[in-house]
Amino acid sequence: MYKPVDDPGCDYELKVVGGETGGMSEDRGRISFESIRPAPTTGFPDGQAAVNAVSTYRPMQPSNNIAFKEWAVVVDALAHGEQVLILRKGGICEDRGQFRVDHGEFWLFPTQYHEAERCVIPSKRPRLREIASAAPKDGVNIDYYAVADAVVEITGVGVLKRLQGRHIWTEQTLQERFQFGRNPGLHVLVMRVYRRPTPEKLALREQYGGCRSWLELEHPLSTESLTPVLRDAEYTSQRDAILEILADHALAHS
Repeated sequence: MYKPVDDPGCDYELKVVGGETGGMSEDRGRISFESIRPAPTTGFPDGQAAVNAVSTYRPMQPSNNIAFKEWAVVVDALAHGEQVLILRKGGICEDRGQFRVDHGEFWLFPTQYHEAERCVIPSKRPRLREIASAAPKDGVNIDYYAVADAVVEITGVGVLKRLQGRHIWTEQTLQERFQFGRNPGLHVLVMRVYRRPTPEKLALREQYGGCRSWLELEHPLSTESLTPVLRDAEYTSQRDAILEILADHALAHS
């Protein structure tokens, strides 16, 4: 049982539901969020996914036009199973600069950021330069689909050190993100990532720009024939280790 972070409005508990792998398998079965509250709030009430919730098994959407912007080098790390999480604050174009988990599954939209090199660990900087040099100049390739398996808000900066080694950001970068804005903290999305059989190249459009997390693509892309980038056991091991870290953090702040 995973306890929630210290939040005056938090009257629910985190729990893993499903089988040994939390309902995850290498077929096309997927998940949606379940918030454990007295009132029925399953799904995305008011457009907001349940924070501090692990998921239940649901079918994957047959197609989707929602995309999530992330640095290309981070998308690459997710694609190769080097990490299964994203830590996010909020962009200046988002409502009051606050990140909202509006969607439980989405395409990963890789972006190039000129200052990203100093923000990732030294061992990933050569790979960042390789990706930047190979990126198409007139469009963007959509290769990967992600489904959030857990969404947790962290409010204690100490947990960031325990998450080191499970992602490619530098500790300083995450410290800066954590402290940014009026409310210190970060959202952690633990995600299973799937690969398209072939990339979908999209033209760059004005509406895809700006410092925001979520995009609506011009048309939905099919999720047929996606394959997970990690086998069940590999993904579950990483996911459960992260949830244990977050559970320990939550207990310390409860």
